[in-house]
Amino acid sequence: YQIASVQKGATAMLLMKLVQQGKVSLNDPLSKYYPKIKNGQLVTLKQMMDMTSGAQNIKLPRKLMASEKYIQWTAKHFKIKKEMIGCQDYRPINFVLLAGIVQRVSHKRYYKLFDEEIKRPLKLRNTFFYQQRNNYPQILTSGYNSRAGRWYQPFKESESGFADQFGTGNLYMSNGDLYRMISA
Repeated sequence: YQIASVQKGATAMLLMKLVQQGKVSLNDPLSKYYPKIKNGQLVTLKQMMDMTSGAQNIKLPRKLMASEKYIQWTAKHFKIKKEMIGCQDYRPINFVLLAGIVQRVSHKRYYKLFDEEIKRPLKLRNTFFYQQRNNYPQILTSGYNSRAGRWYQPFKESESGFADQFGTGNLYMSNGDLYRMISA
């Protein structure tokens, strides 16, 4: 099933591996990696992970984008509200840029790095990203919702809706694989 925002933990793991290797510091300002973001010098990577960065909602694109294009789009539209820096405010967009930082520093695509650092070492057998879903039709679960009193209607998210979840919610896992990842 789609693990949704639990994927942020995987993105944090990848970032923390870079911290352990001395390639990144949680005290680095966002501006070190995205110098064009206004007020980026006031926000640390730790604040982004803690969601105390002052990030504001931005209107998401309505078209499907490759991950690198989406990261660039996000960086261009990312807004920091100075008076909100240090205040807890859940904004998944923080993790899109953190996933971008992971790619920049490691010089590897997020998906490849996830495979190398998490999936293969932990022997995760029922784990894949949204883009790979057609390779696993026999085990892929469907989401359901209710509208106007009609219960358990299949929910189909748009293609662009999954692209928006880069680094923050486009990962599928079985319960067993999820347990292995979290316990590791």
